[in-house]
Amino acid sequence: MVLQWMEFLTETSKPSAPGEPAKSLTVVAAGSRDTSVWVWVLPSGRMLRVFTGHVGAVICGTFAGSRLVTGGEDGSLHLWSIRTGKSEMRLEGKQFLEGAVTSVAAHPT
Repeated sequence: MVLQWMEFLTETSKPSAPGEPAKSLTVVAAGSRDTSVWVWVLPSGRMLRVFTGHVGAVICGTFAGSRLVTGGEDGSLHLWSIRTGKSEMRLEGKQFLEGAVTSVAAHPT
């Protein structure tokens, strides 16, 4: 796996047992040429999630609260829930641009 980016850190709450408070986690994410996005917990390095859904390499990404936004060579944007591991939204390039998504930004709220 070739890492495309790895500088995005955020705090996210991991669900606990019912009635217990959520635990805060610091995570890092990396996009790959193999079309996946990997998320690890810091400082332990334990893998938390692997997201799949891009058709080409994942070129960029940023955290938005407990979500991760990624952009890819396939011209799509994905909004992932770090808590559930599910894709919440996909925007395809033909909807708004041609070519790869090379950078993304998200408002913190």
